[in-house]
Amino acid sequence: ALKEMNGNSWKLYYRSIMKHSISRSLGIFSVITLLSLLVFSGCAEETEVEALPASVFNSLYGNEANANFDDGSANGWAMDGLWHISSVRSASPSNSAWYGDETSGDYDTGAANSGSMKRSVDLTNVSTLDFDYFLDNECIDFQATNPCNFDNFRPQVSTDGGATWTDLIGAQGLPETLPPGVFIHIVVDLTPFTGTTVGIRFYFDSVDSSFNAFEGAFVDNIVFQ
Repeated sequence: ALKEMNGNSWKLYYRSIMKHSISRSLGIFSVITLLSLLVFSGCAEETEVEALPASVFNSLYGNEANANFDDGSANGWAMDGLWHISSVRSASPSNSAWYGDETSGDYDTGAANSGSMKRSVDLTNVSTLDFDYFLDNECIDFQATNPCNFDNFRPQVSTDGGATWTDLIGAQGLPETLPPGVFIHIVVDLTPFTGTTVGIRFYFDSVDSSFNAFEGAFVDNIVFQ
């Protein structure tokens, strides 16, 4: 039948094929666009990426202090105060270290409170500390006009065995994460300490007993490299 088609028939057939192809392409483009909008608007479910086991995670990045907490282990990080391993929030499935209370969902103990997660770290051939954090605290109501002096969350370093600690990021600590619920990736310069063994800690301090009914601080995916 195709052999018997004249020039005009071929033109009509070609136009029909092209019209069908264009319509189909536009349809596919519309579907892809719609799915993209749904994902970014939070209406579509995102695919969960399987997390590396802590043993594999540590071997890939080469430092025993690296931790993603996904096997439920603290991986050598000593925790006090309200710090503990939790599945309430995490940057990678399914655990992180959290300064907060599982029962109340916040760090309101009725009194001023503080705590740290810390360990000794060999910084041979290490120049940065990478980690993901989430912070929900009192400070967001004050940062626009005042320095934030409450509910501080600070990564710190000690070169004297923990006798004294120095902030690695700013005098006011890390800012609350916005939008709420989103983990932020941080890279800290450790080159002044490269080649030495130091103490590293993540320190949270409510400072006072007021306005502490917030989630607190979460830390995940700690990597020294």
